[in-house]
Amino acid sequence: MGLWFLAAAEAAFAASGVSVANAKYEAHDYQEAVNLYERSVRAGEKTEILYYNLGNAYFRTGQKGKALLAYERARALSPRDADIRWNIGVLRSVLVDRVDSSSASRFEEASKQLTDLVSRQETALALTAVLAVLFIFSFLALFFPASRRWLSGLQSVTFVIFFLAAGLFAVHGYQFKDPKVVVLEKEVTARYGPSDKETKAFILHEGAMGSVRDETNDWFYVSLSSRQSGWIPKSSCEVV
Repeated sequence: MGLWFLAAAEAAFAASGVSVANAKYEAHDYQEAVNLYERSVRAGEKTEILYYNLGNAYFRTGQKGKALLAYERARALSPRDADIRWNIGVLRSVLVDRVDSSSASRFEEASKQLTDLVSRQETALALTAVLAVLFIFSFLALFFPASRRWLSGLQSVTFVIFFLAAGLFAVHGYQFKDPKVVVLEKEVTARYGPSDKETKAFILHEGAMGSVRDETNDWFYVSLSSRQSGWIPKSSCEVV
C-alpha cells in the first residue's frame, strides 16, 4: 500500500510539475522550466511531449548537447512527429560538429528511414498482436475444423504481416544494438585508448553524436557517422 501511494504521489507531482514548467517556459523563465521538467523526468514522467519541451528549454538556455539528447529521446518515442524532427534538424545546423551521413551504406540509410517511420515499441506491439491472432487462428482450426477453409486465406495474410513485422523488429535491433551517446561538454578530446595519457585522435564538441562500440569503467569507444572512432570519457556524454 505504501509503495502504491508513493508511486501515485510521484505521478501526481510529475503531472503538476509539467504544468508549472510549461507556465515558466511561456513566461520566458527557461532555466526554471528546465529545473521543473528535469524533476518531472526523475519522477517518472517520460513522454515524448515532456522530452520535446525539455529540449526546447535546454535550447533556450544554450545547452545544445542536452537539447539534442532530449529531442532524440522524444523521437525514439514518437519517430514520425514532424515538430521533433524539424527541431533536431534546426539544432544540428548550428552545432560545431555537423552530421555527415554521406559515408553510410545504402542498408544503413534504408534501415534508418524505416526506423524513423515506426518506433521499436510500436513494432514490438504489432508483432505481439500478430502472434496473438495466429494463436487464435490455430485454436479455431484445431477445435473447429469447419473453419479451416475460410481461415486459410486469413492465415496466409497474417503470416506475411508477421514476417514483415519480424523483419522490421530485426532492423530496429540492428539500429539500436549499439547505444547512442551525445556529447554534453563544450569540447572533449577523443583518444586512441581509454586513458588521458593516450594520443589525441580528434576533438568533439557539444552535441556530437556517436555509437558506443566498446567501453571500460570510465570510457566509451565511440564511432561517428564520419567513420572516425575514438575513446571519450563517460563523464563527457550521456546515453540517449
